[in-house]
Amino acid sequence: MKRRDFLTLLASTGIAMPSLAAAAPQTRMYAHAASPENPLSGSFSGTLTHSSSDNVLVILRLFGGNDGLNSFVPYNDDEYYYARRKTATQDLSIPAEAVLKIKNSTTMGFHPALKPLHTLYGEGKVCVVQNVGYPEQDLSHFRSNDIWLSGSNADEYKESGWLGRFLEERYPDYPRILPDDPFAVEVGRNLGRTFMGEHTHLGVNIADTSFVPSKPHQSLQKLTASGVEQEYIRQMMMQTSTFLRSATRAESLAKGNRVEYPDEDWARSMAFVARMIGGGMKTQVYLVNMPLWDFHLDQLRDQNYFLTRLANAMFAFQRDIEAFGAAKRVTMLTVSEFGRRVTPTLSGTDHGAGSCLFVVGERVQGGIIGRDPDCSRLDANENLRWTYDFRQIYASMLGQWFGAREADMTTALMQRRYTQLPIFRNHQLRMVGVANDEENSLQSASILAQDGITAVFPQPASDVLTLEYRLTDSLAQHSAVLSLVDMQGRRVLPPQALSFSPTLLNVRSLPSGHYLALLETPHKRYSAPVQIFR
Repeated sequence: MKRRDFLTLLASTGIAMPSLAAAAPQTRMYAHAASPENPLSGSFSGTLTHSSSDNVLVILRLFGGNDGLNSFVPYNDDEYYYARRKTATQDLSIPAEAVLKIKNSTTMGFHPALKPLHTLYGEGKVCVVQNVGYPEQDLSHFRSNDIWLSGSNADEYKESGWLGRFLEERYPDYPRILPDDPFAVEVGRNLGRTFMGEHTHLGVNIADTSFVPSKPHQSLQKLTASGVEQEYIRQMMMQTSTFLRSATRAESLAKGNRVEYPDEDWARSMAFVARMIGGGMKTQVYLVNMPLWDFHLDQLRDQNYFLTRLANAMFAFQRDIEAFGAAKRVTMLTVSEFGRRVTPTLSGTDHGAGSCLFVVGERVQGGIIGRDPDCSRLDANENLRWTYDFRQIYASMLGQWFGAREADMTTALMQRRYTQLPIFRNHQLRMVGVANDEENSLQSASILAQDGITAVFPQPASDVLTLEYRLTDSLAQHSAVLSLVDMQGRRVLPPQALSFSPTLLNVRSLPSGHYLALLETPHKRYSAPVQIFR
């Protein structure tokens, strides 16, 4: 079959490949088979093993690089106010009196446009993770997004996504055997790499959340000829038909949303996701794209507008899934490819590095993870220093929220292991690479109380590593030791007694890689991730 005839037939089915999505606005749902050159064999029948977890993750992708400093504001930091005023044509700081204060911090608070999130924070349903980034931060929108969506290092180029690899490992019989409901749904015009496995897409793309599907399976009658291309289209259509019926069924069972949403596109997307969950669709991951967070000019006005839309949509969604009775198994996560520079340029800010993100849900450990951003101690490029690798959040989602096996997690994260963060309540975090799991389990409450290692910088380190810590038990402090281990649990620096905080460690002799700093007392052990790069 000629390529032109193949594309004509493909378009006539109402289904599009990823590269055709932008050129096919009439298409409402896209499903993706392996490839026309390497079609699938076997039938679309049988039983697919399902996960024992029915938890749902809703990722809100703030494309463009949201300014974390003005989202979760260090309102007691004089350096923040000085930096945000000194080179701007207007004051780009958020006045301390306008910041929404929180009960467990005297230094951090929410942007006034985030009042709905502030309300949820007061209910213990918001976890703020401070200073998130990665080594060798790339400041290109598209390259940094590739890194975040793939879960790769800055010097690696990967077509697959972290969730695609996870789902592919968990469901090895897909797509030879189709589930009743799609594993993952991306809301927006295109299906990106997030749900792309090593061999096939594990997600579908829904561009129009107000659709009422017809019967796409009827188009199968057109495919009477044989050939690789027709079989490829047939496979795509069968997947699309199956998942359209699933979405239609959920839409019918939900019988509408339980709360009223704002009349704008982001909120409509969140309302659609709530209906799918409330209607019983078993999809485990949703990705909602929220673009244009790129504030080079008029930042105060534009970010205020965007944060208002974001917070209103998230609040309505949270109340909706509570009304649906699904709140205990749904969590929202915001991601953005980078933060913004501390010092403004004219009326906006340029691309930066470390930033904050929000995890929202009934089962999150409400509060703050990480120290306040330090506007007085920037990196060599005058960016905020980051403390937590974004893949630690991914590891926490896979391990704590989805109960992933270690094999599934290492596959998703490209054979690397990352220390999890205490994001969810009543969950013990196991320190990676330490032999005795029972003795070394780490209660999230102890970290949130800020006992243990409270800061590690710079990240990555090349010469000297600085560790700050806090122990409320003075007896434990006298007998505590600090050491460094590799990801196999082997000590690479000998234990040293604590003298004062901060403590400096010479790491010049260690190769580049991921390590754990261990703070050990007679009764407890605390860990913190360390990256060394040279």
